Amino acid sequence: MSEIQLGISGYHPAAREDARIRNLAARLSTIPEHEDPTTRWLVPALREGLDTEIALAYRIEDALGGPELRDYCASGMPFSPAEVALDMQRLVRTGRWGLFDPLRPEAPQRNVVVDLGRYCALLAEAAPPHGLGIGRAEIDRARANLDQVLDELPVAKFCFAEECEMRVLVCDGAALLAWVGVLQADPFSPRQRRALESIVPALRRRLALEQVMEMAPVTAAALGAALDAIPAAALILTEQGKIRHANAAGRRWASEKPNDLKAAISDSLGAGHPDAPLSLTRFEAPDRRPLFLAIAQSTDALLLRTRTAAARWHLTARQAQVLSLLAQGKANKSIAAELSCALHTVELHVAALLEKAQCDSRSALIAHLWC
Repeated sequence: MSEIQLGISGYHPAAREDARIRNLAARLSTIPEHEDPTTRWLVPALREGLDTEIALAYRIEDALGGPELRDYCASGMPFSPAEVALDMQRLVRTGRWGLFDPLRPEAPQRNVVVDLGRYCALLAEAAPPHGLGIGRAEIDRARANLDQVLDELPVAKFCFAEECEMRVLVCDGAALLAWVGVLQADPFSPRQRRALESIVPALRRRLALEQVMEMAPVTAAALGAALDAIPAAALILTEQGKIRHANAAGRRWASEKPNDLKAAISDSLGAGHPDAPLSLTRFEAPDRRPLFLAIAQSTDALLLRTRTAAARWHLTARQAQVLSLLAQGKANKSIAAELSCALHTVELHVAALLEKAQCDSRSALIAHLWC
């Protein structure tokens, strides 16, 4: 009999729940290839691990004109996904938020598990809740908005009036990464709070990394477009002179005349004077080594390359002038003003340049010029 009892005790509900939370924390610390966004699998796992009725997570973004709901995931809600999404989007757009800044939460609320109990009961108290970093003005505003929110939004009415709420504002620095929380009819136990607290560090790291991974393609594309808009050869360099990125002109320079480029980089990083081959702009980010934006700046070199290109591509004198001004980064309108001719005339010259150089864009033309 004792052996059977020992076997049963090994499957105590609390032990199972603790194991689920440990497994959840371990999963948050590992990112397999091609895994779904974190909130999609986190929310049902969180509901199961905390043995609670409802789990919910959402993210917002700072869109033009105010906050917008970016995405959400719910498990256990007694409403359809469409109803939840509609009410949450309406709540976000009204700006009638509760006890935190939706884009930059107050410092005391960042990455801290807060047991709010029933929201309506909390707002009925005379003084602002302790530990949330908000004052009487904020609590009065939330109290004034509550009746209208409850009348207009059935999902909010259910969450605020009928359920107890425990949540964490997962932040990276001051920025909100996600609202993650659980709801149930009865007050939360200390064990449930400790369980949620135990996964917050791994969750913060995971969501911050996921955000970087989401933005990486956009950032890379934006950087490439910005560099290609620079008329001369442009590169992103480390302090040691390693090339991290380059525009088309910079890549062509590196592939066709690597020794010349290496010498120009070495001279520019070591010289620190305005006559260096490359102009350097230093930029830094927290916890990152500094980088340099390096742009070829020799006007003599530009003049020489323009003359060489004019002979190679059999340009007219006017076409050579237009090419030189293009290489200085000037727009067609500015070129027309400088040459005292019509804008349409400049456009015809640019089209002729592209055809003679066998290039399909202005950036490709400038890259070709620098090689």
